[in-house]
Amino acid sequence: MMADLALRFKSLRSSQPLPLDVQNDAEFSRMSMLELEHCKLDFGKTHVGKAYGQIWERHPDYVNWFLERYYSTTFHKQRRFLHFCKLKIERAELEGDFQSGEWTKVVEEEDVPSVARMESLENKVAQLESELADLRRMCASWQKAKASGY
Repeated sequence: MMADLALRFKSLRSSQPLPLDVQNDAEFSRMSMLELEHCKLDFGKTHVGKAYGQIWERHPDYVNWFLERYYSTTFHKQRRFLHFCKLKIERAELEGDFQSGEWTKVVEEEDVPSVARMESLENKVAQLESELADLRRMCASWQKAKASGY
């Protein structure tokens, strides 16, 4: 990870492009925590298809196993999950919600929407955006008809 930072820093000072693996890391480095939490694990067998946030919350033994085994992986999909875990650990350390090996709740569970609830809300937003696009097309057609004298 530190070597990646050095490469990124050097690329800022030169015209040489970043190596492809570091460019790919930069892609998910720009993702928000919410986006990363909703990313689906797309490698392995046991938790494939599950959201990162779900794995982090419900399968700490897997997270620990993964971190110990794949800390220096070069596989892009694994590096993305590793990046997510690194950010979660850094956040926990900064916020002090990891004590004596036990996670403590910073907020009540009902204050945090479930992955299913977030997906439901995202679907509703997509539906509303589609309806809005339809309304805009109708308004544009109406304005065009009005302008042409109909």
